[in-house]
Amino acid sequence: MKTHCTTRKEWITYLVMWLIMFLAPLASMYAHAAITDNIEFHWNPVLHLWDGIVVMLIIFLIHNHFLAPLPLYQHKWKGYVLGVLLLCGCFTLYMCVSHPPIPPRMEMNNSSNSDSKPNMEQSGKIGGNSTNTVEFHHQHSHKPPHNGQRPPLRPNDLMSIILLMFILATNIGLKNLFKNMKEADRKKDIEKEFLLQRLDYLKYQVNPHFLMNTLNNIHALVDIEPEDAKASIVKLSHLLRYVLYDGAKSTIPLDRGIVFLSNYIDLMRMRYQDTVDIVFDYPSPIPNVDVLPLLVISFVENAFKHGVSYAKHSFIHISIQVEDNRLFFTCSNSKHNENQRESIEHGGFGIDNVVKRMELMFGNNYEFEVHEDDASYQVRLIFPLDQIH
Repeated sequence: MKTHCTTRKEWITYLVMWLIMFLAPLASMYAHAAITDNIEFHWNPVLHLWDGIVVMLIIFLIHNHFLAPLPLYQHKWKGYVLGVLLLCGCFTLYMCVSHPPIPPRMEMNNSSNSDSKPNMEQSGKIGGNSTNTVEFHHQHSHKPPHNGQRPPLRPNDLMSIILLMFILATNIGLKNLFKNMKEADRKKDIEKEFLLQRLDYLKYQVNPHFLMNTLNNIHALVDIEPEDAKASIVKLSHLLRYVLYDGAKSTIPLDRGIVFLSNYIDLMRMRYQDTVDIVFDYPSPIPNVDVLPLLVISFVENAFKHGVSYAKHSFIHISIQVEDNRLFFTCSNSKHNENQRESIEHGGFGIDNVVKRMELMFGNNYEFEVHEDDASYQVRLIFPLDQIH
């Protein structure tokens, strides 16, 4: 699953930054040649600078795609620091080997010093034959270099290394800035969607058919099983209280959501008696975590609406489990309606609305699957609990 992505604004910012980096040496050389009379414009210095900038660009891309996400999205600071040190070390090595070798300084050994010193002194006594001295240096300066060594880091190289570190720091700073901006925009979208959802909740809160059927069932139990009728009225009141009050909240404890589903399923059991195999499986004890309210009720309601047949064997199996700080929801039912998927997609809180809420809250860090065959229909939903706020 994806953990991060580079936004369009971020790419545009990087593009402008590197265009400035590549145009700066060219503009500087043109300006220097225009101001100074005895200096002409040459491409060689510009191309040499561009070689270093290309290496910086490669290191920047590696840092942007592989290293910068480590501390920002995965909180792996040690790996990030080691990676940056490795990149800076590679760039330093490149700076050391990118310069051509220079011949070592000519240093005379002890024997040559002893042989040449009298000659030098003699020249001094005679008055110093400057011609011989010039010829001596001219002769030795044109000897082919032996054991040529590459120069150590120069001041300009140190400035390039500092510039690279500044670029990497700017990269992670910009990435963190755009990450915060993206999260702020997503939070605004969630708040906006939440306000719209509240209006939808008011329309969806009380299903007239469900309420009417439940009241009819309770009315039938009043004379036959008065105690069951009383218990059903209490469960119905709890159900309506949850929908009216908890349904308007941004998050609720998982145990309250499970109680809501249990009350709903118990009321439906009262309606179907023993003709339907109904199973609701949930962890015991219930973990102390928060979930989104009324997120899965539409799937449960549609399972009872489309998965029950009085003429054929019917089942509805619902499961809620928590593992590795993730919630696993599964709702399976017998298939008696060929248009169950279409009914869910276009009626009430359908697949599109659930997916939209998941994307706003979790981005791409969730799973939603629908499986169906000739005999059954199953909805499976997995999402992280640590991202619910």
